[in-house]
Amino acid sequence: MGDTRDYRDQTAPKPRFWRTLQKEPNIELKVKFLVVRAAVDPGALYKPIGQALKAAGADPRMPMFINLHEALWAGMAGHRTVMLYLSVFAGVGLLLAGIGLYGVLAYSVARRTREIGIRKALGAQIADVMRLILGQGLVLVAVGAVIGIITALATGRVLRAYLFGVSSTDPVTFLAVALLLAAVALFACWLPARRASKVNPMEALRYE
Repeated sequence: MGDTRDYRDQTAPKPRFWRTLQKEPNIELKVKFLVVRAAVDPGALYKPIGQALKAAGADPRMPMFINLHEALWAGMAGHRTVMLYLSVFAGVGLLLAGIGLYGVLAYSVARRTREIGIRKALGAQIADVMRLILGQGLVLVAVGAVIGIITALATGRVLRAYLFGVSSTDPVTFLAVALLLAAVALFACWLPARRASKVNPMEALRYE
């Protein structure tokens, strides 16, 4: 038969095979549970299956039927809780990183107001000022991204038990996260850069 994954989605599928009990006369057959594969909603089959088992003389105290998908979903409740907390913390961390980057660049723009005014007085265009501030911010982002990727690769083993269908070093996931961080960082850098581009050269030259 096809490879089968038992109990948890996190376990790797294992090869299985069936053999007939007719060739094993010394084995006493005791049915502990019955698995039914349905092409329709399993809930619609509970009653007819129960009637068939009752007619076959099954123990009336047999436990209520349960959907295998629901059983697996309930078994992963602990893992889902952990991943939910990690997602919340990651979102808060991303927000704080964006606010921190904005604060650093806004402070830098305030400190460099006179310099920016001189640059504009000497002929620097708005695009030049934008590139200056954005470049400063993107350098910080690039350094942080490299450190973050190295840290993620080093600590990925810790999360393997909570991942299903994806590797802890999945390149698509790393690329998606990097693009998300870049978008947040670009927005955080753009606000101070836009502020810097509006500096009036005459006011900046009088800035103390």
